[in-house]
Amino acid sequence: MIYYPNVVLWWNRNVKQRIRQTFQREGASRNGDRKDMEEFYYTAIYHAPQSTPTSENLAIAVRRLKAKILRLQCKNMRGILLDTDDTDAVPNKDITTYNYTRSRKRSKARTVINIIDHQGQFQTDHGSILHIFKEYIDLKYCNIQSDIRS
Repeated sequence: MIYYPNVVLWWNRNVKQRIRQTFQREGASRNGDRKDMEEFYYTAIYHAPQSTPTSENLAIAVRRLKAKILRLQCKNMRGILLDTDDTDAVPNKDITTYNYTRSRKRSKARTVINIIDHQGQFQTDHGSILHIFKEYIDLKYCNIQSDIRS
């Protein structure tokens, strides 16, 4: 068992890495599934004209498969638009470089790079910032003693 001197180091070195690895594995799995599904649809489009015609029109079948491919690609790119304001996003359009850079700027703007602790000292160290937030959360959500009889 590994000993961590405080909660902040435990969070940085252990928990944060495990959470990141879990999301990376899940993202890789989903990305692989999406690629496999997209490849399946492309293969179906390729083989559709070569197969014997059924009661369904060939053009309708190809359009359906094309729509499924487009839906897969839209789902993949939807995550970037989560940070984009409604005024900045144009509906039914591809993601532009402008949308992507705005998303990156917003995520950087939400990052805390300095903080003033309870003693009034300016802290810029990442570990100190995490420690101050941890103390604040501990204080805010500490156990409140209550009367058991009531």
